[in-house]
Amino acid sequence: MKLLKILLMFLVILGVILGVIVFLGSDASSSGVNGSNDPAFQAARDDIERSWEATEEWSDELYEMSVENLRQQQEDLGSGYQTLFDMLNEHACVRLDKLMMQEFAKSDCNNTRVKALKQGLDKVLKTTPSLAQDQRVRKMLGTYNLYTQILAFGRGAHGCSTGYAFNGGNARWNNFEAHASSVRAKRDGFKRREYFANIRNISAITAALNGVEGKLQSARASFAASLARDIRRSFEAQDHDDMRDMLRATYNRYSSSYRNAELGAYVNGY
Repeated sequence: MKLLKILLMFLVILGVILGVIVFLGSDASSSGVNGSNDPAFQAARDDIERSWEATEEWSDELYEMSVENLRQQQEDLGSGYQTLFDMLNEHACVRLDKLMMQEFAKSDCNNTRVKALKQGLDKVLKTTPSLAQDQRVRKMLGTYNLYTQILAFGRGAHGCSTGYAFNGGNARWNNFEAHASSVRAKRDGFKRREYFANIRNISAITAALNGVEGKLQSARASFAASLARDIRRSFEAQDHDDMRDMLRATYNRYSSSYRNAELGAYVNGY
């Protein structure tokens, strides 16, 4: 009986000791070294807050300096390092999202500024690749990619090669109307993309999309002229007596879609 009392007393004392250890460990994590009340943590946090509150613009230098400062203090900050790094990236994402969407909302959106903000986003993603899954980052990347794709599309002439071939007495060439339909489908597809609403008011985007029909008309005229030259050159190399009917059939097929006075005169005099 006496031995049992001693054993129970030992277990009670051991439980008290373990409780004290757990309590002290928990308290240290929240208010001691590496915790939110640690002087090093507070100083680093205040430095980040002051630096980012001092300006409303984006600065690659400020972000890189903030990252470097945290890395230099990583050992002293311990578990607080990741907390502060996440806080820094939150500041960066909020700032970039606000500025990029504001720029995209302008009719005179500045392409140089957009590229600078995208460069800043790339720096953030380089330090923390997992942020690519952040909803704001996905929106920024998706909007930027659509923006650059439409601008590149707008710079195109939307032309089509004739693809002319004359083999075994048969002339073949590309279908320009099928090409034009493909270009129009791509234009209309841009307007249905998820982030198009973010850039729809940009004058350069409107011009890129609205300019398609005019460019297709010019491309069609160029196609018809090039095709007429291709047809003429291919038949000039043939014996006229043997190819007259083939030339006439080829010209009739050509003239069902296009007009070219020079080719018509050549056929009549063949």
